[in-house]
Amino acid sequence: MFTIEVLPRTQTITAPRLSIGKTSYSIPQGGGTVTTDCTLTGTEPFSTSLQAYSIEGRPAYGFGAGSTINTIIVSPDVGPREYTLTLTAENEAGASSVSFTIIVTGR
Repeated sequence: MFTIEVLPRTQTITAPRLSIGKTSYSIPQGGGTVTTDCTLTGTEPFSTSLQAYSIEGRPAYGFGAGSTINTIIVSPDVGPREYTLTLTAENEAGASSVSFTIIVTGR
């Protein structure tokens, strides 16, 4: 007689890797969406966050992540100036971030 032991399948979890080609985008004041060329690889699930700062380094509000990793929603309340945004993706294996600029132009 012999015994067969079935072990759980192990999965290798790969840390997220964000990359972006173009690092500057513009949108006219009044709100809308900006589509970046950001890509994300690694093992899902990921949690993502988006932070925005004015060129002076102060937190900026009115930016949000869209339904895909490369869509940024800009509120109509965002004033004309240059902003630096940092997108971060994280899973249990690590984190990755990319930064880019959005320039909101006057009307």
